[in-house]
Amino acid sequence: FISIELEKGFPRLLLDFGSGTLELIVETKTSLDDGEWHRIDVFWGTEDVRLVSDFCQSADVVDKEDGSPPEFYDTSCQVRGTMPPFNEYLNVNTPLQIGGLHLEQFDPNMYHWQFMPLYDLGAPGLSRASVAGCPQTE
Repeated sequence: FISIELEKGFPRLLLDFGSGTLELIVETKTSLDDGEWHRIDVFWGTEDVRLVSDFCQSADVVDKEDGSPPEFYDTSCQVRGTMPPFNEYLNVNTPLQIGGLHLEQFDPNMYHWQFMPLYDLGAPGLSRASVAGCPQTE
């Protein structure tokens, strides 16, 4: 499976080809759950995987005073990992789900609801001058 999600505002990639799960998290400078559009790219080859956030625009470039080439610090916008082994029996013929929204569990106390036992009116325990179920109507 391949899963891309936000965890505490940071992009997270889970990748599993049947032989173990690879997890990559980009620790961006600011969280991505800010209501703005962001771009997430996943690049993989035969040996490595890269998860990149917003074209890596938040990377730091530091110029050297000695004239040597500048240094590029990209830990705030991308992360790399080693491709997990591929299981030849893996079935990836499943639907692709894109998007989604995490919903908190419903709390009945919020609406002052109380648990009441469920009565099956189709098969009452005791009845007089009545038949089970609903009467037939035209």
